[in-house]
Amino acid sequence: MKLNATLMKSTVVAALGGLLFGFDTAVISGTTGALTQTYSLTPFLLGVTVFSALCGTVLGAMLALTIAIGLLAGRDVFKETPMTALRDV
Repeated sequence: MKLNATLMKSTVVAALGGLLFGFDTAVISGTTGALTQTYSLTPFLLGVTVFSALCGTVLGAMLALTIAIGLLAGRDVFKETPMTALRDV
């Protein structure tokens, strides 16, 4: 396989996305002690809190992907409804 500019750009974007997702996960992990102490969370409620934060991270990544795909396709993704924008994912 020959390396070209598109492949290199895609590789850099994917690596940066993985790095940022790992950073988000580390930030969420670092806040569990303070959340438990501040809000007197039970282990179950702490799990729900962490789960919802991770779901928000995944949904944010999907939204960014949708916007990027739309912009690359030349569409005005900000005027579309969310379900129409997600059809390309």
